[in-house]
Amino acid sequence: PVLIPFEHLEVGQRYRATVHRVYHSGAFVDFGAEVMGNLPTAYVLTKDGSRIGKFDPITEHLKRNQKIQVVIQAKRLDRSVRVAMVNDEAA
Repeated sequence: PVLIPFEHLEVGQRYRATVHRVYHSGAFVDFGAEVMGNLPTAYVLTKDGSRIGKFDPITEHLKRNQKIQVVIQAKRLDRSVRVAMVNDEAA
């Protein structure tokens, strides 16, 4: 598959993503770009659409290979991308 070049990514764009790896402070997600998206815990949503609590284990809300919707929040000079989860209905 052809990957979306980093240069074509813009803040505000929405994508369907697959959770690649879950770690204590967030997750890496694959949304079809040449870089993975970094999803911080603060931007993970529960099933009812609210943000998870500060002390909620992220693994109760995200699993490897889970399909989610994300929006690009920031592009950095080091070619990293921060994303946030959005509700399926909002995408």
